[in-house]
Amino acid sequence: KILLNIGRLVKGKNQKYLIESMQDLIKVNPNLRLLIIGSGEMKGYLENLIKDLKLNDFIDIIPFQINPYPYIVKSDLFVMSSFYEGFGNVFIDAASCGLKIISSDCEGGPRELLRDKTIGEIYELSNKEDFKLKIIKNLSNNNSYSAIKKRINFAKKFSISNIGRKYLEAIISLN
Repeated sequence: KILLNIGRLVKGKNQKYLIESMQDLIKVNPNLRLLIIGSGEMKGYLENLIKDLKLNDFIDIIPFQINPYPYIVKSDLFVMSSFYEGFGNVFIDAASCGLKIISSDCEGGPRELLRDKTIGEIYELSNKEDFKLKIIKNLSNNNSYSAIKKRINFAKKFSISNIGRKYLEAIISLN
């Protein structure tokens, strides 16, 4: 089972939380892996943390990818641990591939985007037990065709053509 995180490797994205949480998660499921895709100032720190916690066999960090979709479609859950988040384009990317999202309840977009638990769930950032339970629950739930389709349709609402149309309607209404 693969947990996927995509984001800049900076303090605000808080990948440290995901790495430290893996210690408990692999006790429950030793076949669990975490893949972090990103580049940034925290890369060396995060790599050292992985080594210090002896999690090299369970966690990989790969550089920013222009096309992350091959990684998204092979993952089981998208996980986010940010202290704050904007709109969350990576949520839409993940949902467009049918992936369920587990995100910190941080300042910004996650709470608004993840109102429907079929799309994703939020966890209290300071509560590692809440995070662990949501990961385990969502890994063990089989993704039904209807749930995957619902996530894909959710992402379609944010397509360039749909958003472009809404901008055009807003501009026209100003006249």
